[in-house]
Amino acid sequence: IGQSDDTSKDFAETRLIPVLNACPPVAKLFPKDRHQKRKTSILSPHMPLFLAGANLSSLQEKSMRYVWMDEIWRYRDGMIGEAVRRTHDRWNSVVIGISQGWDQGHEADAFFDAGELNEWGCECEKCSKWHKMLWSSIRYDEAKTASGEWDWEALTASVRHVCPHCEHATPDTTGNRRAMAERG
Repeated sequence: IGQSDDTSKDFAETRLIPVLNACPPVAKLFPKDRHQKRKTSILSPHMPLFLAGANLSSLQEKSMRYVWMDEIWRYRDGMIGEAVRRTHDRWNSVVIGISQGWDQGHEADAFFDAGELNEWGCECEKCSKWHKMLWSSIRYDEAKTASGEWDWEALTASVRHVCPHCEHATPDTTGNRRAMAERG
Protein backbone atom coordinates (compact mmCIF):
# COMPACT_ATOMS: atom_id res chain seq x y z
CA ILE A 1 0.00 0.00 0.00
CA GLY A 2 1.54 3.26 -1.10
CA GLN A 3 0.62 6.82 -0.21
CA SER A 4 -1.76 7.11 -3.16
CA ASP A 5 -3.02 5.11 -6.13
CA ASP A 6 -0.74 7.16 -8.42
CA THR A 7 2.44 6.51 -6.39
CA SER A 8 1.57 2.80 -6.21
CA LYS A 9 1.08 2.68 -9.98
CA ASP A 10 4.37 4.52 -10.57
CA PHE A 11 6.23 2.14 -8.24
CA ALA A 12 4.74 -0.88 -10.02
CA GLU A 13 5.64 0.39 -13.50
CA THR A 14 9.12 1.73 -12.78
CA ARG A 15 10.46 -0.56 -10.06
CA LEU A 16 8.46 -3.64 -9.06
CA ILE A 17 7.41 -5.14 -12.40
CA PRO A 18 10.84 -4.64 -14.04
CA VAL A 19 12.55 -6.31 -11.05
CA LEU A 20 10.10 -9.23 -11.03
CA ASN A 21 10.45 -9.68 -14.80
CA ALA A 22 14.25 -9.70 -14.48
CA CYS A 23 14.16 -12.58 -11.99
CA PRO A 24 13.60 -15.81 -14.01
CA PRO A 25 12.28 -17.93 -11.09
CA VAL A 26 9.69 -15.23 -10.30
CA ALA A 27 8.86 -14.37 -13.91
CA LYS A 28 7.93 -17.99 -14.65
CA LEU A 29 5.23 -17.76 -11.94
CA PHE A 30 3.43 -14.95 -13.75
CA PRO A 31 0.03 -15.80 -15.20
CA LYS A 32 -0.01 -16.86 -18.84
CA ASP A 33 -3.12 -14.77 -19.55
CA ARG A 34 -1.87 -11.22 -20.19
CA HIS A 35 -5.12 -9.79 -18.81
CA GLN A 36 -4.23 -11.15 -15.38
CA LYS A 37 -1.01 -9.11 -15.28
CA ARG A 38 -2.00 -5.48 -14.96
CA LYS A 39 -0.21 -2.31 -13.83
CA THR A 40 -1.37 -2.61 -10.22
CA SER A 41 -2.25 -6.29 -9.90
CA ILE A 42 -0.86 -9.67 -10.83
CA LEU A 43 -3.26 -12.60 -10.54
CA SER A 44 -0.97 -15.62 -10.38
CA PRO A 45 -2.46 -19.09 -9.92
CA HIS A 46 -0.93 -19.41 -6.45
CA MET A 47 -1.60 -15.86 -5.13
CA PRO A 48 -2.74 -12.38 -6.10
CA LEU A 49 -0.56 -9.28 -5.77
CA PHE A 50 -2.32 -5.93 -5.50
CA LEU A 51 -0.79 -2.46 -5.31
CA ALA A 52 -3.00 0.38 -4.14
CA GLY A 53 -3.04 3.69 -2.35
CA ALA A 54 -3.91 4.29 1.29
CA ASN A 55 -7.53 5.27 0.75
CA LEU A 56 -10.85 3.81 1.84
CA SER A 57 -11.82 2.39 -1.54
CA SER A 58 -8.55 0.43 -1.76
CA LEU A 59 -8.50 -0.64 1.88
CA GLN A 60 -12.05 -1.89 2.24
CA GLU A 61 -12.36 -4.08 -0.83
CA LYS A 62 -10.14 -7.13 -0.41
CA SER A 63 -9.21 -9.56 2.32
CA MET A 64 -5.43 -10.07 2.47
CA ARG A 65 -3.06 -12.34 4.35
CA TYR A 66 -0.05 -10.09 3.75
CA VAL A 67 -0.23 -6.29 3.93
CA TRP A 68 2.84 -4.16 3.22
CA MET A 69 2.47 -0.44 3.94
CA ASP A 70 5.02 2.02 2.58
CA GLU A 71 5.74 5.44 4.12
CA ILE A 72 3.02 5.21 6.74
CA TRP A 73 3.96 8.64 8.07
CA ARG A 74 2.12 10.07 5.05
CA TYR A 75 -1.11 8.10 5.63
CA ARG A 76 -4.25 10.01 6.63
CA ASP A 77 -5.80 9.20 10.02
CA GLY A 78 -7.51 5.82 10.06
CA MET A 79 -5.76 4.33 7.02
CA ILE A 80 -3.29 2.18 9.00
CA GLY A 81 -6.17 0.66 10.96
CA GLU A 82 -8.07 -0.02 7.74
CA ALA A 83 -5.02 -1.74 6.26
CA VAL A 84 -4.54 -3.91 9.35
CA ARG A 85 -8.21 -4.92 9.30
CA ARG A 86 -7.77 -6.26 5.74
CA THR A 87 -6.27 -9.38 7.33
CA HIS A 88 -9.57 -10.13 9.13
CA ASP A 89 -7.69 -11.39 12.22
CA ARG A 90 -6.13 -14.34 10.39
CA TRP A 91 -3.86 -16.27 12.72
CA ASN A 92 -1.09 -16.28 10.12
CA SER A 93 -1.38 -12.75 8.75
CA VAL A 94 1.62 -10.45 8.37
CA VAL A 95 1.35 -6.67 8.38
CA ILE A 96 4.51 -4.64 7.73
CA GLY A 97 4.75 -0.87 7.99
CA ILE A 98 7.82 0.83 6.55
CA SER A 99 8.47 4.50 7.11
CA GLN A 100 10.73 7.27 8.10
CA GLY A 101 9.84 9.06 11.33
CA TRP A 102 6.48 10.68 12.01
CA ASP A 103 5.09 13.33 14.32
CA GLN A 104 4.17 12.26 17.85
CA GLY A 105 0.51 11.32 18.08
CA HIS A 106 0.31 9.97 14.51
CA GLU A 107 -1.59 6.70 14.10
CA ALA A 108 1.77 5.06 13.34
CA ASP A 109 2.69 5.38 17.05
CA ALA A 110 0.09 2.79 18.06
CA PHE A 111 1.01 0.52 15.13
CA PHE A 112 4.68 0.67 16.13
CA ASP A 113 3.96 0.09 19.83
CA ALA A 114 1.81 -2.97 19.01
CA GLY A 115 4.64 -4.61 17.06
CA GLU A 116 7.68 -6.57 18.06
CA LEU A 117 10.78 -4.47 18.68
CA ASN A 118 14.21 -5.99 18.16
CA GLU A 119 17.38 -4.07 18.78
CA TRP A 120 20.60 -5.00 17.10
CA GLY A 121 23.72 -5.31 19.19
CA CYS A 122 26.67 -7.57 19.78
CA GLU A 123 28.92 -9.02 22.45
CA CYS A 124 32.23 -7.31 23.00
CA GLU A 125 35.15 -9.49 21.93
CA LYS A 126 37.04 -8.51 25.10
CA CYS A 127 34.51 -8.45 27.98
CA SER A 128 31.78 -10.58 26.29
CA LYS A 129 29.02 -8.21 27.47
CA TRP A 130 26.14 -7.53 25.09
CA HIS A 131 25.40 -3.94 24.11
CA LYS A 132 23.25 -2.08 21.59
CA MET A 133 25.01 -0.60 18.61
CA LEU A 134 24.72 3.16 19.17
CA TRP A 135 26.23 6.07 17.28
CA SER A 136 27.66 7.31 20.59
CA SER A 137 29.95 4.24 20.60
CA ILE A 138 31.62 5.32 17.36
CA ARG A 139 34.78 7.35 17.87
CA TYR A 140 37.29 8.96 15.53
CA ASP A 141 40.25 11.32 15.71
CA GLU A 142 39.71 14.86 14.45
CA ALA A 143 42.63 14.82 12.03
CA LYS A 144 43.48 17.99 10.10
CA THR A 145 46.03 18.90 7.47
CA ALA A 146 48.72 21.55 7.98
CA SER A 147 46.37 24.08 6.33
CA GLY A 148 43.59 23.32 8.85
CA GLU A 149 41.39 21.32 6.45
CA TRP A 150 39.95 17.97 7.47
CA ASP A 151 42.29 15.09 6.72
CA TRP A 152 39.59 12.67 5.62
CA GLU A 153 41.99 9.81 4.98
CA ALA A 154 43.45 9.99 8.50
CA LEU A 155 40.01 10.53 10.05
CA THR A 156 38.59 7.51 8.20
CA ALA A 157 41.52 5.35 9.30
CA SER A 158 40.88 6.30 12.94
CA VAL A 159 37.19 5.28 13.08
CA ARG A 160 36.52 2.65 15.74
CA HIS A 161 33.72 1.17 17.82
CA VAL A 162 34.21 1.46 21.60
CA CYS A 163 32.52 -0.98 23.98
CA PRO A 164 30.42 0.99 26.51
CA HIS A 165 31.32 -1.55 29.25
CA CYS A 166 35.09 -1.99 29.00
CA GLU A 167 36.14 0.72 26.49
CA HIS A 168 37.68 -1.89 24.17
CA ALA A 169 38.22 -0.25 20.76
CA THR A 170 37.51 -2.21 17.58
CA PRO A 171 38.87 -0.56 14.39
CA ASP A 172 36.34 -0.12 11.58
CA THR A 173 37.23 -2.78 9.02
CA THR A 174 35.08 -5.08 6.93
CA GLY A 175 36.41 -8.08 8.86
CA ASN A 176 35.67 -6.50 12.23
CA ARG A 177 32.15 -5.53 11.15
CA ARG A 178 31.46 -9.09 10.08
CA ALA A 179 32.85 -10.46 13.34
CA MET A 180 30.66 -8.07 15.34
CA ALA A 181 27.61 -9.08 13.30
CA GLU A 182 28.31 -12.74 14.00
CA ARG A 183 28.46 -12.00 17.73
CA GLY A 184 25.15 -10.07 17.53
